[in-house]
Amino acid sequence: MTDSKWLTSEDAQDMLRCLIHQHNCHGRTAGRRKLRLFGCACCRLRWESMTDPRSRAAVEYVERLADGEADVALVEEVLNETRMACSAIHDPWIVSGKWHNGPDEVAEAKEQGEAAEATLKLVHELPYQSACADPAMRSYVGEGTPGSEQEQRHRAWRGRIRRLACLLRDIFGNPFRPVAFDRAWRSESAVALARTMYESREFSAMPILGDALEEAGCNSPEILGHCCGSTAFHVRGCWVVDLVRDVV
Repeated sequence: MTDSKWLTSEDAQDMLRCLIHQHNCHGRTAGRRKLRLFGCACCRLRWESMTDPRSRAAVEYVERLADGEADVALVEEVLNETRMACSAIHDPWIVSGKWHNGPDEVAEAKEQGEAAEATLKLVHELPYQSACADPAMRSYVGEGTPGSEQEQRHRAWRGRIRRLACLLRDIFGNPFRPVAFDRAWRSESAVALARTMYESREFSAMPILGDALEEAGCNSPEILGHCCGSTAFHVRGCWVVDLVRDVV
């Protein structure tokens, strides 16, 4: 992986290997936090399919764990709850009192099962394992022949991997060229915005954060571009929000 390839890559699996093997992010506290938050962000993309409250509670636990606000000794307890949630999802009789027969029911059950399995992988003592929570990060779906069902599955998998690649860039920035941040840019309004977005998990105010940083003297094209980029989407762990919050 190179600097230029990182910026354009659509392969989240390759990018994660780069972070682990080239940049040793799992060997630093900040990197371990971001690996966990990446796993949580992957699970939150499946939030609507995560129908069991035990699975959602597991994601929230790992988010707190990433920020040092939860006891790692509780991992096994949370994992057991997540296992039970996963088992329930995979038994359609327990969930709805009937077997899934129609194609829509089968598709919905599959999505719910993948969401539950993702949280099962998320709850782990090792941050690298948490980062591989999403099934797409742990699989490969071949292309198949044009027009085949296999090709459709490949397209869905590839689209998922592409979206997760964007998540990695939001959380880790460009590991090849870390951006210097001037403490003077942490104005009261910028810090308040960053904290509010982090706590609420609502990042629609990123362009406003960009304006606040610019007013405070920020002239970094990388930072301002990430705040205002039309193609960017943001989650907990966003590298710019972390810099403003002084969490690195």
